[in-house]
Amino acid sequence: GISHKIRRQIEDLECAGGVEPGTLTVDGVPVDSYLTRFVWDEGKYPVNAPLKETVASIQSQVTKIEDDMK
Repeated sequence: GISHKIRRQIEDLECAGGVEPGTLTVDGVPVDSYLTRFVWDEGKYPVNAPLKETVASIQSQVTKIEDDMK
């Protein structure tokens, strides 16, 4: 399922970046733990909001992060 696709993507990122397997983190938490304990942030992304708005908000944040990394 989705979790296997994410795991493969992480492994690909580790290989491409020359990173030791299992060392990638999200906010200081190992990726596996982050994914298994993930909780949707309803404050930022209300469940009842239209999907189009949620997607636009996430895209905006991704764009900002990409710009910050340049």
